[in-house]
Amino acid sequence: MVYLFKLVELDFGEDVAKSSVLYLSVYPTAYFLCAIYTEGLFLALVTACFYHARRGRWMSAGLLGMLASLTRINGLILLPALAVEYLSQKEWSLRRLDATFFCSWLPLAGFLIYLTINYIVTGDFFTFIEVQRTHWHQSIDPLSGLKEALSWAINSPFPENITVGYAQIVFAVLGLSGVIGSFLHLRASYSVYMLLTWMTSVSTSFWLSIPRFTLTMFPLFILLGLTGHRKNFNYIAIPISSSSLAFFTILFTLGEWAF
Repeated sequence: MVYLFKLVELDFGEDVAKSSVLYLSVYPTAYFLCAIYTEGLFLALVTACFYHARRGRWMSAGLLGMLASLTRINGLILLPALAVEYLSQKEWSLRRLDATFFCSWLPLAGFLIYLTINYIVTGDFFTFIEVQRTHWHQSIDPLSGLKEALSWAINSPFPENITVGYAQIVFAVLGLSGVIGSFLHLRASYSVYMLLTWMTSVSTSFWLSIPRFTLTMFPLFILLGLTGHRKNFNYIAIPISSSSLAFFTILFTLGEWAF
């Protein structure tokens, strides 16, 4: 929350920063920020990473990016995003590059450490891929993922028709809207992070946790904070988001599948 506020404040001032934090707080899957999942830690590391990158503290940004990619494989997305941020600060001039540019590559180190842990524990660097395929039936097939989500939405009883069906589609569309909005209104590095995060979220053959994955798309909350200057938008969006948060939190607390 603190780093999101500080990051948004750099570009848009205190009011938008407050609105962004508010929308993160009432996001329908915000309960994962205090559950024993990786989203809370990952989002904290990502926002801190971008903040220090924006301030030109590249060693700090790189180390935070390394920890982020050690937390979730999606941390690898920080590598191109940080490279774009670095180059934009250098006005896209290769002549202005210096040794600090290599700090933007530190997220790769986190991933390599993770592969090493896989090998030490199981004897295979890529055990995690087999685990995803065996236990979660995951492969790269976004059209199959969409088809399955539609099938669950139409044919499943409550609440699975919402959690495994409609919600997956709604949040996939919300994420895509955020990607488009980021390219129109936000920095190039934020847009790269948004696009690649969304693509990885919807790329699988079984759309299972898209509402949870979009929680880590921090530029989405900046866009919502910008839109929040329109009071009519707040009057509609905040009650809907808060009600959804309450509903999914209750399901999660009762042990139902909630992303």
